[in-house]
Amino acid sequence: MTTTAPLAVTMGEPAGIGGELSLKAWSKRRQGDRPFF
Repeated sequence: MTTTAPLAVTMGEPAGIGGELSLKAWSKRRQGDRPFF
């Protein structure tokens, strides 16, 4: 049985990195890459 952990994304810093950049980075990951965080 394979279980996955939930992923939580916050709104981010108003003048910094927000959820849209985190989601973009997540979508660009490749199979076998190291986790980005």
